[in-house]
Amino acid sequence: MPLSEPDVIEEPKQGKNIYTDGSEVRTRHWNNRDSDATKVTEATRAVVFLLERVLASAVSSDLLSEAEKALVEYVRPWSANVATFLLDSANPSVDVEVSVRQ
Repeated sequence: MPLSEPDVIEEPKQGKNIYTDGSEVRTRHWNNRDSDATKVTEATRAVVFLLERVLASAVSSDLLSEAEKALVEYVRPWSANVATFLLDSANPSVDVEVSVRQ
């Protein structure tokens, strides 16, 4: 369901990354801006940030790791929990439990 288009249903193409909540597809692109269910607003209390690269040759593993560390350090002061996961062809999915600090 694209952002602000609740009556539109898109079918992700084979091999494309998708983000799900249980059996419901939330978005197939950028989760923070392409889905009403995952957009970040002033009322948001839990966020999942994604660092993505299309080709390993375009962005080195070291550079991606540096970006991950920088993001963690940036959000840590405002976060009850910070966890990181690596998804790749050998590990194509992860279950994330989100707890919300009141």
